[in-house]
Amino acid sequence: MIEVFAVSVGVLGAASFFLITSKNVFRALLGFILLGQVVNLFLFTRGQLIEAKPALIPDQESTISAVSDPLIQALILTAIVISFAMVSFAAALFLKNQKPSGELN
Repeated sequence: MIEVFAVSVGVLGAASFFLITSKNVFRALLGFILLGQVVNLFLFTRGQLIEAKPALIPDQESTISAVSDPLIQALILTAIVISFAMVSFAAALFLKNQKPSGELN
């Protein structure tokens, strides 16, 4: 399954870089959005199940044998926020550039 995710990250990453280098501003913005999703998918593939106890279950209770790494979950949430901020900033720059010239290209 990890091979499918690796190929997906590669294909989506190549597509995002292709869109970012486009001369059309809307395509470049879509490329930034896709790049943020590629980062999230990459971090998701790095979050493997580990054999450990969850942090908040006492010793006398039954536990799950495999838990996900909470660090990866925190990194994905951080990447989502950074991606949203990057796309919002890029959209504001593109719209600000449209005012003097009258076109988005």
